[in-house]
Amino acid sequence: AIVYFFCTIGISDFVMNTIVVRKLKLAGPETLPDNLITAGIVPGSFIAFLYLRTAPLVDVKTMLVFMGGLALGSFIGSRAVGKMNGEAIRKALVVLLIGAMIALIVRMILSSGEPGTATALSGAKLVLLGVLTLIFGFTNMLGIPAKPFTTTALMLLGMSPITTLTLLLGSVPISVVTGGINVVRRRRYNKKMA
Repeated sequence: AIVYFFCTIGISDFVMNTIVVRKLKLAGPETLPDNLITAGIVPGSFIAFLYLRTAPLVDVKTMLVFMGGLALGSFIGSRAVGKMNGEAIRKALVVLLIGAMIALIVRMILSSGEPGTATALSGAKLVLLGVLTLIFGFTNMLGIPAKPFTTTALMLLGMSPITTLTLLLGSVPISVVTGGINVVRRRRYNKKMA
């Protein structure tokens, strides 16, 4: 309940759940991503549904590119993670968590400056957003939170903070749901925890 309360204000449930799962020894490195994804399907969907119902409107084209990139990257990523061994997953986690920390630092620096005002993207920025979200959806299936990367990318592209939050909380759970299709089939997660 505490983890998903903080999730609704944009803090990564993957990071918080990673700490909880590791400290309680509920999963090893091989099954950690599958546990995080499976546990996040229902609450993530619920948060996205509630947030999109009450959040300020976002440009539909920008939202669809954002969701589509995350969904496709997550679907491909969840299949790839299923074929990786624990050591490969552990190494990827270390590298990508360092990247996530750098993204958080960049986001903090950007937040202290003049915020963006855009509520929609077009042209090259929209294509770049699609490519980046595809990558972030893929890495999200390794258990690396998409929120720090996507927030930083959206802010660098000039999106307003309110639009950024709407896109994050309304779309990032799509990554978990889409990737969860493959994860649930593998049955490598702790059912009691999920």
